[in-house]
Amino acid sequence: MKRKNLIFIFIILILVFSFFIGVIAKSPNEANLGLPNQKNSISNHIPIQPVLLDNLNNIGDRSYISSIAKNNGNNIIIAILDTGIDVNHPDLDDLDDNNNTNDPKVIGGVSFAEGEPIYFGDIHGHGTYIAGIIAGTGNASTGYIGIAPKAMLLNVKVLSSYEQNGTFYTKTSWILSGIEWSINHGADIIVMAWSIPGSPNDQINNAINEAVKRGIIVVTASGDDGPEFSSIESPGMSSESITVGIYNNLTNTVAEISSRGPTFDFRPGIDIVASGINITSTRAKNSSFGLEVNDNYTIFNGSAASAAYVAGVAAIFLRTFKFLNPWALKIALIRTAIDLNLNPNIQGAGLLNETAAFIYLNDTLFNPLNENRTYSPSLPYAGFIGTENKSLFLKDFSSNCSFGSYGDSIILTEYTNSTDFNASHVLGGIFAVQYNNGNVTWLSDFDVLRETHYVSLGIYDRLVSVLSDDNLIIIILIEAWEWANISRSGSPSWEFGNLTSYRIRFIFENIGTEDITDLFLFSWWKMDLFLNETDTYDEDDQGQYQIADNLFYAWDNDNVTISNVSYIGFKPNTSALQMWYEVNSSENTYNFIEDDEIQNRSNSFTGDVGFAMKWKLSNIIGTNEKTEFVGSIGIGKSLDDLKNRTSWIFTNVSESYNITDICVARKNHSLTRMLDENEVLQSNIIVINVGSTTINHGKVKFEANSTDEGVRQIFNLSSNFEPFDFDNSISVLWDPIDGGFFNVSWFGVNATISELDQIQQNLNYNDTTQDFQLTDNLLQRNTFVLNSTFLNNVTPLLIPNNTLPFFPFMMNHSGDISIFNLTILSAMNFSTIAYEINGNISDWIDIEYQISSSYFGSIFLSITLNTSFLSLPGYYKGYINISIDIFKTIFLINASFNLSFPKGRILFDLSHTSISSLSDWPERMDSIHSSYFNLYRNISSAGYKIDELAISELTYEILKYYDCLIICDPEKNFSNEEIIDIQNYVNSGGSLFLWVETPDECANSSINLLLNGTFDIEMEDTIYPNNSVIINHSVPNYSFTENIYSIEMVSPVNLSISTSSIDAQNLTDYIVYWQVNNRGKIIVIGDSQIFNNDHLGKQNNSQFAINCLNWLINETINITLTITPEIKYLGDIICFTVNLTAPNGTAVATDIAFAAFILPNGSLFYMPMFWVREGYHTTFFHTGFIKQNGTYEIYIYIDHVSGVLLYYNSTFNVTTGRPSVTPPLLWPILILIKFPEHPLYLSIIWAILGIIISIWAISAIKFKRKVKKTKIESEK
Repeated sequence: MKRKNLIFIFIILILVFSFFIGVIAKSPNEANLGLPNQKNSISNHIPIQPVLLDNLNNIGDRSYISSIAKNNGNNIIIAILDTGIDVNHPDLDDLDDNNNTNDPKVIGGVSFAEGEPIYFGDIHGHGTYIAGIIAGTGNASTGYIGIAPKAMLLNVKVLSSYEQNGTFYTKTSWILSGIEWSINHGADIIVMAWSIPGSPNDQINNAINEAVKRGIIVVTASGDDGPEFSSIESPGMSSESITVGIYNNLTNTVAEISSRGPTFDFRPGIDIVASGINITSTRAKNSSFGLEVNDNYTIFNGSAASAAYVAGVAAIFLRTFKFLNPWALKIALIRTAIDLNLNPNIQGAGLLNETAAFIYLNDTLFNPLNENRTYSPSLPYAGFIGTENKSLFLKDFSSNCSFGSYGDSIILTEYTNSTDFNASHVLGGIFAVQYNNGNVTWLSDFDVLRETHYVSLGIYDRLVSVLSDDNLIIIILIEAWEWANISRSGSPSWEFGNLTSYRIRFIFENIGTEDITDLFLFSWWKMDLFLNETDTYDEDDQGQYQIADNLFYAWDNDNVTISNVSYIGFKPNTSALQMWYEVNSSENTYNFIEDDEIQNRSNSFTGDVGFAMKWKLSNIIGTNEKTEFVGSIGIGKSLDDLKNRTSWIFTNVSESYNITDICVARKNHSLTRMLDENEVLQSNIIVINVGSTTINHGKVKFEANSTDEGVRQIFNLSSNFEPFDFDNSISVLWDPIDGGFFNVSWFGVNATISELDQIQQNLNYNDTTQDFQLTDNLLQRNTFVLNSTFLNNVTPLLIPNNTLPFFPFMMNHSGDISIFNLTILSAMNFSTIAYEINGNISDWIDIEYQISSSYFGSIFLSITLNTSFLSLPGYYKGYINISIDIFKTIFLINASFNLSFPKGRILFDLSHTSISSLSDWPERMDSIHSSYFNLYRNISSAGYKIDELAISELTYEILKYYDCLIICDPEKNFSNEEIIDIQNYVNSGGSLFLWVETPDECANSSINLLLNGTFDIEMEDTIYPNNSVIINHSVPNYSFTENIYSIEMVSPVNLSISTSSIDAQNLTDYIVYWQVNNRGKIIVIGDSQIFNNDHLGKQNNSQFAINCLNWLINETINITLTITPEIKYLGDIICFTVNLTAPNGTAVATDIAFAAFILPNGSLFYMPMFWVREGYHTTFFHTGFIKQNGTYEIYIYIDHVSGVLLYYNSTFNVTTGRPSVTPPLLWPILILIKFPEHPLYLSIIWAILGIIISIWAISAIKFKRKVKKTKIESEK
């Protein structure tokens, strides 16, 4: 019968917050990555080579692999999700560095970054640097060549280029769209070499895990926040990606900056480490990223370089072993890694050893990829459209308009030749929707089904994108006309000839089976004029909403550069059911939309102008129904000019352009990279008519072809497929017969069946009656169908396979708990898992795993080492056997630890750590398992048990079980109830150790409410600028100052005490202590960093921490144990009575009192100790039930808030002889004799409880004996 233990459940709440743009990604900037800043450090750099590591010290010799692999990543497609790629870099512009050939290295690209639609450049430089490590050709150098120089790249921009405080923006939706786009455009490998706040099961990591299940190799960076434990972020937390840490070739160990595990779900997180220090790679033009070597190359440190290195290696392997699935590759890399003898949370399995991995795979899996590749073409888009007539360009007033995939961040650029001045004006227009009574959702949070692409008729240009939010589809169009070629009937006589306005259209469609109700559209505009002014450009801008003309506009009131003032504006032209507006600052108007508080309060503003608008478009959109919104933007040379331009575009432009444009968009998982031959692919698409004409002969074709088999299925669209109609019912089930390499595609066009293939094979087909833009008609990629036995020799792998426990979790004291999530990696299916636990550790191990019909990929085993506070001291050791059915694989996991009773219990509070903004994200590491891990080790070594809890609220009922409460840098306010309970805890004898930060970094007002009223301590606003603090030894001789002369603090905050206080004293201006007789103690320190990993070892900080705890936790309880009778015979009832007194002699009432008996045969027996009177507890033990003579051990556990946790042990002997048996029914009399003032009814209750518990315990012991005896006999 398994022992039930009292445990605390540790809950880690991971919060990820957004600013205006969204989730902020951590930029690998020079400061926090330790970039070399000395000129001579360049001579120590490690150049990229088309070679792989064979040992710890050398990049340069892969002669063995070269002779076998004979490839440089040829035919492999790698998607780099990053800041973009400089496609004109000499190392990245083509595959063979021959200008006479048409073989671009970057075969496709897209930008999902809001406000940055141009993807073929890289302002930041990070993405270009990554691309060079993976696949740079070295054309601009003599040695800086990427790992897989013949690999093809997909340039997927999901990170903003612009940094703020060392960060750049990204958003979950951008990354999700980027992952799906990469899969449907042929990627074999996805590289995400950056880190952002997240959690293991967030949307990004779930999308990565799904991509891996579809056969994509995903390589992620661990991050650069080491050496703290638990510093891995997203997407490195993904369980299915290959997460790479940093190896330092200069020191031959894991780099200090390399982020560590465990992840928030208790996995090590790191899979392997690879070179990442002083790596030279390609530099984007005009980029300041890294340490510049020359115009074409830069040096950088970080896990981004390590991840890129592994991605290049993966390309080499996929080229050689084309049916290698993600788990087989991961198994090979981990199984053959060089063990650096470090914690798996630091090194994973160890250093990448690609030579050994290649040999491991080459024995059975050699099958090179020689076939030509198929992939979806990128959609054409230069990042902007214009309205200028080419014959009038730069002769009069004209403009260009930049537009992103989400219909966002529209930027108008003005050209005017008359003053020789070009001006940039920003209409920061972004849109949001609300429906079904849900939250306001920005369109940049939607999924992009088809990115922005371009259609041009010469006199008419337009941009189209398709978004999705579950069953709501939004088609966005930006349309532009040239003035000179437009019918001018009724047009006014304008001063300038070019049309400088654009029409914006949103078509909302319900593709679901249920109605969409209460659809609202929101729009926010930030209008800045003349960005290239020399003065501050937005202080003199004025904004106005002119209700009569329904026009929002802004103008520069005091332009210092040009005499002609431009007016810029937005005009809705919709039959909305209702409309609301606000004109205010850009920040306020943005918040009005976020909070859904647009209330028509103001129609004008001067300064940083912002507009907020809200329209109710529909009460109900039924299934297959749609509604539309239309607006215009433009620039005018006067207010009347702007009115004319923005209005005229609605009524006077010609709509006679017959545009045929079928768009094939993905739905769910349209395409996949890998299938098992027994697996069925369900592929779905949505077909939308984004043209202006009715389609009468629309057809959609699905094909899956290999050299041995083929599948073809034709679908007819409606014979009357109107503009913006859609068909989301098109679906196929493809069940390949045999393994092989397949070309899989969806293609739709307005054509006959005989014309389908001809048009698909030539996307430059010029019959515009069939389609104006054929590239958005096609989705295609290669699918690798895997034979069921192909990977059988890649046996499953358990990671990590280290002795438990390992840092940062420890098992030192009774009641300690450690959790570890191990992973079984399998490249093939298996059906059962079995395990067996052996050794004296078996009672303290719990194992959980998910059960399903078959296992494949990553299977997680959650192992909990879980001792109770009554677990006895000693050495515990055992092992776990885990077996898998068909592979006959057995994994052996060792576990061992040495337990002792603690001399005090400490609670480290996480309840008041807040991540209210992304600037607070580093606060997640304010934990004893991360930034305070070294303190945790020191405290544990000093004999104290320390627990860490993140709960909703601290209560007295929790605190009373601890001797000291540590509160570190509390950012969240304390509730009134918490303040009362903490004060009661201290006044009852508990101790408080509080570390605060500057007022702007912690909840200072709440802290002062806690401290000032009861304890006469106050936190001030004054900050001490220096770090070294001298300890004043003139204070009373308290033990916490012994041998302490100076400590290092980081800009500590002043602490003051009330002038009338007699209990609180200043040790320094930044350290205050408080003590009252028969009550608790307090130490407050004006700095929380004093004891973190960076500062604990400096000056006397470490000793000071232990001294403080020794002073805070020294109120022991005196215990006297009386055992009667004096001579104990087998059959006697033995009475154990404890008398508990405080140091001053007063009686102590306990909250918990237990006795544990170790019997002569080694069995364990528990009994509660019953309260008798103040200061006295008793229990009884009937040796007649036990029937064992010999030496017994008794351990007594006593705890109360007024005294330190106490463990007491003693021994007694039981001999054979004539017992003086006292029947259980006489126990009440015995109690009354010993304690005559004790109530009789309580004595009877104790007796009954004692009998019940004794019988239960004896039965349990006998049952255990019986089970053991039966097992031994069966083995015989």
